[in-house]
Amino acid sequence: MDVREIEREIARRAGVEVAVRELDGEVVVTGMAQTDGEREAALDVARELAEAGKVVDDIVVASAVPERIQDLDLADASAGDFPEVAPGTSDREALEPGDFSDQEILENAEGAAGPGYTAADEEFSEGEEAYVPPTDPVRTREGEFLGGFSTTSMDDVGPVGGDEALRDAILTELREDSATTALDLDVQVESGVVRVRGRVADALDVEGVLSVLDRVPGIRDVIDEMEVPGE
Repeated sequence: MDVREIEREIARRAGVEVAVRELDGEVVVTGMAQTDGEREAALDVARELAEAGKVVDDIVVASAVPERIQDLDLADASAGDFPEVAPGTSDREALEPGDFSDQEILENAEGAAGPGYTAADEEFSEGEEAYVPPTDPVRTREGEFLGGFSTTSMDDVGPVGGDEALRDAILTELREDSATTALDLDVQVESGVVRVRGRVADALDVEGVLSVLDRVPGIRDVIDEMEVPGE
């Protein structure tokens, strides 16, 4: 009988999907069975239909487990899907199913699937969202774009020389940063020392201005004379 017909008969009569091939006059049956009974049933069908060829058993039983793992015996009592294997082992020496009932259940599917993710990470992920400055383009009254395409400037400021060039670089950065582009500020530079004046809405605006100045090279010092209402 053809090997394909043998495969179909094993699947129909034994309920096991296998691959059958002829090798040096032998009939090799390869596949995976759930139990020893399924494997024997598949081999019986193969022996019946293989005619004169010798049947070679290459079927793996999925539920088979080793009797020992390193220096530990498996418990003699059933545990989940694993039946008792080594009678006579003591509870102290045997591998027992773990008790994880006291641990918190991870609800973040992506985090739980990754390495090193814990319940502490889940608590942090459920906290308040971090503040991110607006990134919408800022327009003038005439509708022209006025910087503000990201939380930082679009262009890096290179080395500058001279107070006037340094002041121009600072004003450029303040215009192009979305957090400071709408502020009305007076910026003066003398010998590399920057003096900033003007009224701002709150302390966040002050922090935004100082953050912009911090990334401009060539500034020796900053004198903050900005005014915040109520302070």
